[in-house]
Amino acid sequence: MLDIAWSEYLFIAILALVLLGPNELPVVLRTIGRWVGKARQMSASFQDQLSQLEIETTLDAASPIDFSEEEHFKTYPLPSQPADTVSVKLPKAYPLPWV
Repeated sequence: MLDIAWSEYLFIAILALVLLGPNELPVVLRTIGRWVGKARQMSASFQDQLSQLEIETTLDAASPIDFSEEEHFKTYPLPSQPADTVSVKLPKAYPLPWV
């Protein structure tokens, strides 16, 4: 999990027993257990919300898009002349203000 060997866990347990004493150790372990439980509950809630959002997004993406007929079937007139003979007016080249 965190790459901690069993001997390191044993060392931490003995150190906690010596520093906190046998009376305070159960209280501290209970408090840590509650924090871990709350963190897991928040994590599960967040994952549920993300999966619900993903489901809603896929449902919205799969629903048909309603186009009005005018917008969907727009037609554009074809040019009356072939493309190689159409004259194009280029814009005037203005001097650059910073030059």
